[in-house]
Order: sequence, then structure tokens, then C-alpha cells
Amino acid sequence: MPTPTLAQLKQAITIAEQIEQLQAQLAGLVGGSASVAASPRVMNAPPAPRKGKCKISAAHRAKLAVAAKARWAKVKGPAETVATAPVAAPAKKKGARNISPEARAKMAAAAKARWTKVKGTTSPATKAPAAAPKKKGK
Repeated sequence: MPTPTLAQLKQAITIAEQIEQLQAQLAGLVGGSASVAASPRVMNAPPAPRKGKCKISAAHRAKLAVAAKARWAKVKGPAETVATAPVAAPAKKKGARNISPEARAKMAAAAKARWTKVKGTTSPATKAPAAAPKKKGK
């Protein structure tokens, strides 16, 4: 920041004096409260930034869970005690999807072709395998 000129310094002093006079008038109107005059607040100042998320203890989370379950039980009403047929357990989720050997071979051949295109070399291992037989009906 460049250094202020003499005229700018004089203007700053006059503004500061005007502020002091206005603060004295405000203190007289409010009743001599020094805190109001000494600490003017900007009305449109943004709130202070938060320092991080509030951490909830495990015990408090457990209390919240119990309260939520109680609220849902109240909404749903009393549980029915009528015997019903046993419900089958849900099927277990499979981990990864299985890819057929033919599809895996096509993907490997395509990857090798991309690398040979990038590197500019050809080798017998990069030749595409023979086309896999197509399934009937598709």
C-alpha cells in the first residue's frame, strides 16, 4: 500500500475527530453508556466463521437414537402380537459382479490395443484373440 500524502493524513484526522464528536453525542443520547460509544458495530457484518463441526458424544447419540425410536413407535402405534408366517431372510448381496471369460478377454485385448497405440510397438502377445462364439437368441 502506498504511503498516504499529507492531504490524506489531514483528511483522516478530521474524519477521526468527527467520529469522536458523533460518539460523544451518541453517548449523551443513550445515557452516557461508554460501551456503546466505544465499540460501534457494523450492522451488516458477516457472522464469525465456525471453527468446525460440533462433536456429539457416543452417549448423546445413543440418547438421540432411543428418542427417535420412541417417536416412531408412537407414530406407528402399538406393535401387533399376532403370529405371522416367518419371513424369509433377504438374499445376501453379491460382492463384485462376475464377468464372463469372453468379455474379460475382449476387455484385455482392447486395453492391450490401446497401449500398443500409445507406445507404438507391436508384439505377438497384443494380437486380438479369435472372436468368441455368440450366444443363441441374442
